[in-house]
Amino acid sequence: QHSTEADAAGRVLHELLQQALRVGKRATPVPGWFQPRIARPAGEPLPPVAPAPTWGTPKLWQRRPVLAGAALGLLGLAAGGAWALSRDGEPAATEPVPNGAAPTPSPSGTAAGGVLWEVPSGTVAAPHRLVVGESGRLVGTDGARVFAVDPPTGGQAWSIPLVADQPELHDWGPAVLVTAGRQVWRIETAAGRKSFAVDAGGTVRHVALATDRAFLDVSAPIGPQLRALNRAGAEVWQQPVRETPLAANTDWLVTRRELNGTVWITLREAATGQQRWSVQYPLPPDPKQGGGNGPGGQPPPPPPPGGDGPPGGGPPDAAWARAEASLGKAEVVVRDINDLRVFGLADGAVRWSKVWERPVVGVELLGDVVVLAADRIYGFHLGNGEQAWNMDLRGARLAAAPDGKLVYAIAADTVAAIDQAGRAPWNAELRGLREGDVQRVVVRHPVGYAVLVPQPFPDRRDVIAFALEPRP
Repeated sequence: QHSTEADAAGRVLHELLQQALRVGKRATPVPGWFQPRIARPAGEPLPPVAPAPTWGTPKLWQRRPVLAGAALGLLGLAAGGAWALSRDGEPAATEPVPNGAAPTPSPSGTAAGGVLWEVPSGTVAAPHRLVVGESGRLVGTDGARVFAVDPPTGGQAWSIPLVADQPELHDWGPAVLVTAGRQVWRIETAAGRKSFAVDAGGTVRHVALATDRAFLDVSAPIGPQLRALNRAGAEVWQQPVRETPLAANTDWLVTRRELNGTVWITLREAATGQQRWSVQYPLPPDPKQGGGNGPGGQPPPPPPPGGDGPPGGGPPDAAWARAEASLGKAEVVVRDINDLRVFGLADGAVRWSKVWERPVVGVELLGDVVVLAADRIYGFHLGNGEQAWNMDLRGARLAAAPDGKLVYAIAADTVAAIDQAGRAPWNAELRGLREGDVQRVVVRHPVGYAVLVPQPFPDRRDVIAFALEPRP
């Protein structure tokens, strides 16, 4: 006969299993590129390898069994701890951090890449739910409010209730820009004070930020608008166009528009909104559609076995279908799904372009090198597009250092610093992470942050801080 405690534990396990089954209806965000990972001891250098063939037909996607992983995780929870696989395949115990509890501080003598702390942020499961402030303070939303947490203590610094639907947060230097429907707020990270609250005149669809400007794509009753606000919330200019802001600095704004199978990339003056140039190209095939020819005229890869991807169909990794841009000193780099193009900043002339026949998850501009993360990490010369090096890290999330000397990459459980020559000054292990766990990397020197994909359990860690340089 089961005891009362056993019955209670069984009910809890049953409920967790039901949650896991509901979560398991979508594919795990594991790109599963074309060859198994090879174990690499922590700290071993990551030298560039001989250039791999750029073109070819991708192999079948690989996918880990969702329900099996969920069941193992639930068994670990029932036993009082969570278990993950270390790089060599042996189980490594990781203890969950209760929501709001202080994480364990890092020991003295932390090496570059060593974990400093990890916490659950308590934020809602959404793409723009969390900002790592300049000081390392976490600012997030749980849907009904915006709040700040001070790691590693885990203490709440401030909280502001919002009567808003699905607020989104965007990093704006010493503040966060919050959008919800047609409402826009700027909240100072340190004090938790609203410095402005304005009505955008329509639903805010997309945002790009420069030091002194916020650029908003607004769907208004009078028609689409591209609007620029200053740090006081006053409108600087507006243009009656439907364009998605991709990247901005104090001088320039890069936007994207698509219509009837054609994409327009436009460069505008940040101060006035005036168009400097606009170029167009065919819309790349969307991995979410799963039809038509793929890049380079090849048939698209079949869906992963055992399921049809996330809700609504599409690839296991949402980053595969992203458009992004970077502004250099004399170039504009645009990644549109897996279409990579470099334009001259002065005239919009195409310097070079490539259609990558592997899923692409991110691009960074590192000095005179374009760093592309796909089945491997590739470096291309900015001037002519020739491949300079590549590195055996797949599905990596990238973030460039502000000084442009290094790019930091996290691929599965490996974090590495990479220079322009494709050398890795250091690499380390982030224990317990799997491919697809990291949503993005944030650099706040001398600390880096891995923001993880939201978990179904709110007390699971979703922010990991690691050292960017050795600590005594």
